[in-house]
Amino acid sequence: MRSPVLDVTGSKWGVTRGARPGAQPNRSWGDTRIGIVVSPWHGTDTEALLRNADIAMYVARELEPGAVVFRPEEHVTAPSRLTVLGDLRRALAGADELFLQYQPKYTLDGERIEGAEALLRWQHPTEGLIPPGDFIPAAEGTGIILRLTERVLDMALLQMRAWIDADHAVPVAVNLSTRCLLDTGLPEMVEQLLAEHRVPADLLPWR
Repeated sequence: MRSPVLDVTGSKWGVTRGARPGAQPNRSWGDTRIGIVVSPWHGTDTEALLRNADIAMYVARELEPGAVVFRPEEHVTAPSRLTVLGDLRRALAGADELFLQYQPKYTLDGERIEGAEALLRWQHPTEGLIPPGDFIPAAEGTGIILRLTERVLDMALLQMRAWIDADHAVPVAVNLSTRCLLDTGLPEMVEQLLAEHRVPADLLPWR
């Protein structure tokens, strides 16, 4: 009989796969919340295991017990949510599906653009253009929102650099979820991206 595989997803996206029988996963408690899934009962492939670990981790964050084992009868409220999370994870691993549109912000007299707001869009390969309201709430329920925010910032800053090089420096507002604002790694991530793209911090107002 094949030994079960323990898959643990924590707040830093650490994953332990293929644990030996009796082996203990690395643990770092404090503010860390862990979602635990066991194969084959909670999935038989990596994508399913990671999706379910995300959901269990979200429950752990809500209830603050430290670690939660995934229970499908209690934690899955809608099958479509699992599909969205899996597809979004795949989209984040690629470079073609997620893109930004920019909504201009005008001066009060309406004669001059004083900035823009970055709006995330998702062009699904089979479902077409998916409205943000159909995937942002699901992402906010798991750690995927942190990776999604990093992707949005990276795309926005890349465009801002292009505008700067064309002598059209435009401030761009990026929306952040409450979960991102509470993440202690956010300031460092933003600082690194600003430095990487050589964009002044005052051109990146928050919303």
